[in-house]
This record gives sequence, C-alpha cells and structure tokens, in this order.
Amino acid sequence: PPSALVQTKRMKLSLEAATEIKHGLLRCLTDALSPIRGVASTAIARCCTAAVYLEKSMGIFFSVGNWVELVPFILHCVQIGNTTQQTSIDSMEQHAGIGALVT
Repeated sequence: PPSALVQTKRMKLSLEAATEIKHGLLRCLTDALSPIRGVASTAIARCCTAAVYLEKSMGIFFSVGNWVELVPFILHCVQIGNTTQQTSIDSMEQHAGIGALVT
C-alpha cells in the first residue's frame, strides 16, 4: 500500500522557536490559575524527558543540560514561594513557588 512507503519525520525546531516555547512555559509556571501552572509543569517535564529520546529533533534545546534557565528558575521560585508563604501574601511569587513545586 502507498502509506507503507511514507516515512514520518519529526519536526525540527529552530533555536528561536524553542527559546520562545521555553520562556512561555516558565512564565506559565507563575500564573495565578492552578490549571495553567499544572499544564506548564507537565509540559516542562514532558519536554525534558522526551528530549532524552528525541535528541535529533528537540533534545538539543529541551534537555535539562541545555535548558540552563530551568533549574535556577525553579529553585528561585521555590525560595520565593517559601518566603511568601510565611508572610501569607497571595502574589505572583507564591504562585511561582507552587508552580515550581509541581514541576
């Protein structure tokens, strides 16, 4: 059959597209709405784990080793979240801490 001859290829991201996606995901971790933080957290986790298996198409941009902003951003969010929880301020920083912990 003709469909057996078709080879599927994965889309390859440009550096600019990958950077925009990463920044958008990190921004969503600080969203006030819990479902958005949850989706961002899941997307980040999936991107990082999929990068191990899909190195040619997305691994160079989304692996933890190459996403240099990821771990410092998450740690910063957790630290700020811990500080704001002690002062019981409902703010973007508190949402960031919660979003980072979900990730």
